Amino acid sequence: MTVYFAKLDDQGTILYLEELSEFGEEIGYRPEVPFAIAQPEWEAGGTVVGGVYTPPPTSLEDLRAAKLVALAAKRWAVETGGIVVGGFPIYTDDRSKLMVTGARIKADADPAFTTKWVAADGTRTAVDATTIIAISDAMLGHVDACFDRFDVLASAIASALDKTALAAIDINAGWPPNS
Repeated sequence: MTVYFAKLDDQGTILYLEELSEFGEEIGYRPEVPFAIAQPEWEAGGTVVGGVYTPPPTSLEDLRAAKLVALAAKRWAVETGGIVVGGFPIYTDDRSKLMVTGARIKADADPAFTTKWVAADGTRTAVDATTIIAISDAMLGHVDACFDRFDVLASAIASALDKTALAAIDINAGWPPNS
C-alpha cells in the first residue's frame, strides 16, 4: 500500500510530499514538523487547513507569497541545521545559540575559561575560551550568511516579472553549508 505524506509549515502550506510504500522509520517523523496524510493529486504549495486541501495558488502574487513561505522555511532549516567548526559538529538551533552566547560571555570575561561541550554527534569534549569564541564567531557568521542568502532570494522573488521568471528562482541553491 502506498501512503503519501505532506510535510507542512506552521500555516498548513505543503512544503513537499513523500510517497512511501509502507510505514516505518523512513518517514522521518519529527513532532515539530507538521504533516498530513496526503492524496496523490496534492501538490507542493497547496495548503491543508482543518484537513481540507486547497490547490497551490496560481496568480503571480500568490505564487510569490507561496515561494516566500517556502524560502523562509528553507532559511530556517539551513540556519538551524548545524555547522562544523574545526571538525567539531555544532548544533545551531535556538537553544544551542543561547548556550554558545552564554559561554561566549564567560570566555570573553575569563581567558582561562574551560567547559565540557556536547557536540552535535554526541561526543563530549573539553573546550577552552578560544574555542568557544571561534564557535560563537562561526555560528554568527553562519546565521548572517543564511539571512544574506534569504535577502538575495527574497529580492529576486519580489522582482520576478512573470511566473516563468519566478519558477526559475532556485531557493535551494547557494546556501552556506551545514557540514
